[in-house]
Amino acid sequence: MQQGLLSDQSRMILGNIFGLCSSIVLLISVWRKNKKGMCLLQCIDCLFGIMSCLVLGAYNGALANTVALTRNALAIRGKETKIGTTLLIIASIILGLYNMLTIEQTWYALFPTIAGAEYTTVIRLTNNYRLCKIGLLINCMLWVVYCFMTNNYVSSITTFLVGISIVFSILYGTERRKEG
Repeated sequence: MQQGLLSDQSRMILGNIFGLCSSIVLLISVWRKNKKGMCLLQCIDCLFGIMSCLVLGAYNGALANTVALTRNALAIRGKETKIGTTLLIIASIILGLYNMLTIEQTWYALFPTIAGAEYTTVIRLTNNYRLCKIGLLINCMLWVVYCFMTNNYVSSITTFLVGISIVFSILYGTERRKEG
């Protein structure tokens, strides 16, 4: 039994509430009309994600959300550089591997690190909003598995639904109508 302020059940409930808030903000972000607006909402998503992961003991998830928060904040301010992005990716991979091997010790613990490195690369390499959404879709599917395996069931379900929403926003979103 967990010693501390919250019981295991209370931690699971609280972690899932934070996860739900994270997913709602992420869902809203995919319908933004531009990359900057999407990144701004994803900063808020990351804050809820960090809290959810820390409460649930999903430390690679918290680490990946911290890196994503940094990445999005730099993108919003136009201060991202190739060197800075590369260093973020390298640091997240090193810390993610260390955490996977020493703390979480599970096969799925690296999923947030892979998801973050993939999405960071996409955000850095393109300004194509549609490609950013496709990168986010891949990111979401990795998070679905990680959230499920770390008992963040609400986030797993809602992130899956966000993935479906991303597909619809790619197929039927505002930028699609402008292209056609």
